[in-house]
Amino acid sequence: MNRLTRKIEGGYDAFGAPLASTYEIIDDTPGLAMAKVRCQLGRYEDTGLTPDEVAELAGAKAQGRLVILPCKVGDKVYRILQRKNKMEIVEFEVDYVSVKPEPVGVCFRLASNKKAHTELWYTAKELLRQETVQPWHRIYLTREEAETALSRQQS
Repeated sequence: MNRLTRKIEGGYDAFGAPLASTYEIIDDTPGLAMAKVRCQLGRYEDTGLTPDEVAELAGAKAQGRLVILPCKVGDKVYRILQRKNKMEIVEFEVDYVSVKPEPVGVCFRLASNKKAHTELWYTAKELLRQETVQPWHRIYLTREEAETALSRQQS
C-alpha cells in the first residue's frame, strides 16, 4: 500500500497541505481538523499494517484472543532464585515460546549460561498481571527490575 503521508519534523505532510505541528491538536477549525487527520493517518501508516490486518487484530482483541508477550525468543530476562541459602538474580535467555489453548497460557523456556533449561507456564491473566505471580515464578525484563524486586523482598 502506498503512503499518503510523509513524516516531517513536528508532524506529517500530505500532498503539500499545511503542516501539523503536534499530535495533540484540539481545535476543530477546518485547517486544524485536517492537520489532525493527517497526523492520525501518518501514525497508522507508520504501523505498516493493512486495514484488513488492523480489523483482524481489533477483532481478536474484542474476543479476548490477543495477548502481547512481554518478551520474545532471544531476549535476556531475569529471575530471582534461591541458591545456597541466599536469593540471587539469575540471567536467562528466552529460547522457546509456546501457547496452549485451554486455559489459554504461554510457556517460556529459559536457558541459563550453564545450559540449564527452565520452563515457566503462565495463564493469560498471569502474563498480563505479573504482580500476581509468585516472586520465584516471575520474569523480569531488566536487571534493574529484578534488583528492585529483590531489595523489596529482602527488606
